[in-house]
Amino acid sequence: MRAAGTRAYHRWLADAMTTAPGRFYGIAEAGPCLDLAATVAELAWVAEHGFVGVLLPGMVADPALPPLHDPYYDPFWAACARLGLVVTVHAGWGGVQGQFQAFLRQVHEAMGGTGEIDLNLQQRLREQMDARADSPLQLDLGPRRAMWQLMLGGVFDRFPDLRLALTEVRADWLPATLRRLDERAARLGGALKRTPSEYFRLHCVAIPSSPHRAEIEMRHEIGVGRLLFGVDFPHPEGTWPNTRDWIRAAFAGVPEGEARAILGENAVDVFGLDRAALARAAARIGPRPEEVLGEHEVDPRLLAHFHKRSGYARPAEDVDLAAVDHAWDDDLVALAHGD
Repeated sequence: MRAAGTRAYHRWLADAMTTAPGRFYGIAEAGPCLDLAATVAELAWVAEHGFVGVLLPGMVADPALPPLHDPYYDPFWAACARLGLVVTVHAGWGGVQGQFQAFLRQVHEAMGGTGEIDLNLQQRLREQMDARADSPLQLDLGPRRAMWQLMLGGVFDRFPDLRLALTEVRADWLPATLRRLDERAARLGGALKRTPSEYFRLHCVAIPSSPHRAEIEMRHEIGVGRLLFGVDFPHPEGTWPNTRDWIRAAFAGVPEGEARAILGENAVDVFGLDRAALARAAARIGPRPEEVLGEHEVDPRLLAHFHKRSGYARPAEDVDLAAVDHAWDDDLVALAHGD
């Protein structure tokens, strides 16, 4: 049933992409991955139909699947590398079946069943969810851990053309986390061919949805070439319909070359998008650099609205390095035991 749902989703999305060729690019679902031959055949189908990425296996937790470092997945990684599909890990990766639906029911009940968006209520719910370990919105170590599990398992070494996109899991945690991982990797005595920071620079990008001002300020620590802009349309926490003002505020003082990279060029390069088609669309609809870059006044009330929607003004995350250490050690043990 899960495999059939995956195929149906891909065919629906392929049809939707034809409505704006050169502008819409699909990210496929890996599916259950219990039949890797069928999974790889489906990857070939989505690549042929214009998809540019695929979600990391295990979006829905399944005890029947081995850990990411297991060679079981090598046909999957090989197909992604060969077909140019960027592996994408998204917020909520690894959640149990039905978890997100249960959360949506809670939100619906909290809103009194109206379905209308109340940003004050949304902000309170977000704060509550951030503090709950069982929240599907909790930005826990899951997606972050997946990144270093691929490093530890030698996946990037075996498949040097493989790319990983960290989507909607913020980016402010990366500098402190990578520094700690570099320290921990150094203790392994050369077990890794590269440092985690080098693996990240060569294979990974971060795509925070509705980027916080702090993340743009950290762009050199994260890597200007490793950071992409996420709009998160049509979610209420997304930048729409204020994307231009969002850019004006978040990119104030950012040189044009760096802004162009984060706002589009990096995505074109990483996902292999049709640059000519996108250039034609940009010439028609903009925005032009002078509209969003340089000195622009953004209404403080709108900035307060951005913060209610997505935490725009939050400071950079104070990373729980003890939790990173614990997870790293657990992954080393699992790798040693073949678990």
